[in-house]
Amino acid sequence: MTITKKIDDRDLDRFDAILTQWQAAVDAKHSADGKRDCAGYGYTHDSDKVHYHVGEKYVRFDIGTSGAFMVETSTGTVYGIKGYGKVNRKKVSGNIYDPNFNGSILLRDRFRYGVFANNADGSYNTVGVRLVRRYPEAVRQ
Repeated sequence: MTITKKIDDRDLDRFDAILTQWQAAVDAKHSADGKRDCAGYGYTHDSDKVHYHVGEKYVRFDIGTSGAFMVETSTGTVYGIKGYGKVNRKKVSGNIYDPNFNGSILLRDRFRYGVFANNADGSYNTVGVRLVRRYPEAVRQ
């Protein structure tokens, strides 16, 4: 039996805050890349708008028409995806209910390769990296 958390208004406010931070990071990247804003109103191309969809077990964070992340409602853990609607539990971006979680890291983690986990204290570590194939001397005792 799975325990699902009921999404309330505080959660929706938190989702909005995270997505605002993520959208600001996307807009800053476009400005840094030299893309012009649409008629002076900010970068508003539909393929770069971030939004979310609330489901029973997960909240899907999308950008444009593409999926990007899924948040487990019972724990608040933000996972990368394998495909739309398929959680990749080996790619953890953090916990949305952590007050130190900043939505701008979602820009960095969206196209990040390999297995990763971001710790709650802000530190970064790789989990399950196969050092044996590339660097066998690193795992020898």
